[in-house]
Amino acid sequence: MKSASFFFGGDENELQRLFTDISRIREINQINNAFFENESRSPSPSASTEDPPSQSDPNWIGGLLFHLGVYSSLYNCSGFFHAFDDESEFAIQEDGGIEICINCAWGPLVEIFQLFADAYGQKYVFCAEEPNMGIYINTDISGQHFPDRFGLEWLVEGCIGEEKFSDEEQLIAVLADHNLFVDSFDDAEMILKDLNEKAEKEGKEAIGTVWKYRET
Repeated sequence: MKSASFFFGGDENELQRLFTDISRIREINQINNAFFENESRSPSPSASTEDPPSQSDPNWIGGLLFHLGVYSSLYNCSGFFHAFDDESEFAIQEDGGIEICINCAWGPLVEIFQLFADAYGQKYVFCAEEPNMGIYINTDISGQHFPDRFGLEWLVEGCIGEEKFSDEEQLIAVLADHNLFVDSFDDAEMILKDLNEKAEKEGKEAIGTVWKYRET
């Protein structure tokens, strides 16, 4: 399970309503289980076939769908709001928007956040990572809210370190610090793939990996 961050901005009153509604979910101790028992629609092919694991968890993302009167069984709701560990992290920011962070499985749950955007008249950008699915997305083309464009994981003395970069030149410079000299991201990706395959054959850990965030 990895993470996704969505930055919402739009009509100020509707933004305040979105903020208030999500904050109220934090106060819910028990989602009405009868709602799930009485759902009569069949889930879509993409919906999880498992029972919602967190009907009583106020951080469960399906709670906001419930609040909006949407059938949660129609969507993949395998996500949890996680910015609420520190209430100060979830607030309307100075530039008039809010960042909503979630832990999610199998994908960034864009379909659900599009429902939120439509319901509250907001626009959004997001940055999401799910390495096991090969998902690295950053739709914030301006880089105002999510500047990362490239990432690197590197094995150093048995520990994996992770760094992220706003441009390709920064990535290339850090790779040079690790004695890997390349001219581009594509070169780095190809060389690391070969080095990792060699390490695997020798029974060693992978040396490192690089990734590039796509914009859609």
